[in-house]
Amino acid sequence: MSPSLGGAEHLVGAPRARFAMHFPLLLWATLWLVPLLLAALVVATGSPGAAVIGLVLVWLLASLPLTWFLRRHRMILTDRAIVMGPFVPRVAPDVLFYADIDTSTIRTWSNLRAYLRASGTSAFTSGEMITPLSRLGVTFRARRSGRLQDGRLVEDDLVSSLGGTIEMFALTGSAERFIGALTPLLIAAQVPGAEAVPHTALPPGRLSGEKGSHRTEIPGWPAPRQGERFEDLPPEVQEGIRRRMSKG
Repeated sequence: MSPSLGGAEHLVGAPRARFAMHFPLLLWATLWLVPLLLAALVVATGSPGAAVIGLVLVWLLASLPLTWFLRRHRMILTDRAIVMGPFVPRVAPDVLFYADIDTSTIRTWSNLRAYLRASGTSAFTSGEMITPLSRLGVTFRARRSGRLQDGRLVEDDLVSSLGGTIEMFALTGSAERFIGALTPLLIAAQVPGAEAVPHTALPPGRLSGEKGSHRTEIPGWPAPRQGERFEDLPPEVQEGIRRRMSKG
């Protein structure tokens, strides 16, 4: 039993494969170089002994905790679901059950960063941990999503009200390894269309990055409605959006 699943193995099953979420080298370099720069300032204004002590303290207080937190961002493929962290105390991981995934929309990409240009969003507003340096990516449509809290699934109200969502995430490693691990689990879970996933998801495609192109290039994306306003959305969808915004 994996403690990182928070006692939810009865819902999602046993862990079968683990993947590290992608973070650009620039982020790692910042975490490790900033303490060195601060120590250099101490050297310029104080004694070498103070510099060494300052370096150790800053490194322990800043870089190590942040490095630990980033390394806890994992994707775990279980018997019945995809579970994504960070797997840290008091943080509920995201969960996507295989039965809710439209297997015909599973795709891998060699330049997921192009999504930011196509959608006009930044790495800070995309909500998907996609950065300008993200390469390998996976996208698909899911009927519902949620979080694991206290060993139970808490569904995302907004996704439920919209009838589904496009999931996308950046990974390290190879697309072949991810699809190779996911496909037999989908087949074992008897998800329709699972056998065809290796043929439709591989080899990785490329996004053009042209404005709005993600809506047609990423399978499963809802077709845009001309001139649709917030007040034109169904009442339950409006309420779901209001609840999400009220939570910050």
